[in-house]
Amino acid sequence: MRVLSSIFLITTILVNLSYAQEAEKEPKKFKKKPAKKERMLISLTADNLIQTSSYYEINPYNSRGVDIAMLYDLIIKKSQFSVALGGGFNSVNIKSNAFPVNYLTSDGGSFTKMDTSFFSGATLKQSKISLNYIDIPFELRWRSKSQGKKRKRASIAIGFEIGFLVQSHTKTSTEEDLIHNGVNLGSMFKTYDIENLNPIKYGVTLRVGFANFYTIGYYGLSQVFNKGTGTPANVLSVGIGFSPF
Repeated sequence: MRVLSSIFLITTILVNLSYAQEAEKEPKKFKKKPAKKERMLISLTADNLIQTSSYYEINPYNSRGVDIAMLYDLIIKKSQFSVALGGGFNSVNIKSNAFPVNYLTSDGGSFTKMDTSFFSGATLKQSKISLNYIDIPFELRWRSKSQGKKRKRASIAIGFEIGFLVQSHTKTSTEEDLIHNGVNLGSMFKTYDIENLNPIKYGVTLRVGFANFYTIGYYGLSQVFNKGTGTPANVLSVGIGFSPF
């Protein structure tokens, strides 16, 4: 009887040791933090001016801009949400049948008007305004769970962007020579530092993507020119983009 009791005790101890060893070998399962994504955004846009006067026409299909941004993507508590903040460069290019002309006002100030008759009746082939900014973008992001073998994700991001004007210029061409104040300027005319521009821009963004590609929209809450010193205009940009990592 003692022998049987000893065998039973030894067997029980060996079984318990076996379970303990297996438990030690089994890796602990932790919820992995989602991978950081969309840390670089490269966008090509079609730019337009809205809430502006109807006497001149914008050509948004040929008004092409570019936006490049680097952002730090911070996952919120291992969820499908994250916030991102960074810096970037944005070039807004507007083509129209008008040119920004600076006029003196009766009170001694100045007003920049988008003028269609600046070139003494010359027919405009193309008139472009380029506005170049250093940007600080912010986004609140949501990503779906990974899909398929390549573990691709859909994403939606709403954001806010503030930019600081670092350079501006115009480029205008006509079918005949440009004449202004009796001076022949040739068929191509370029100027720098447009007057009365708002040095700060800000607006809201919306971005919808899948995998590394996305569509993006920007609506400017600020006006292109300082309020009261230029033709009213807000920027609206829509485009497509790619995020390499």
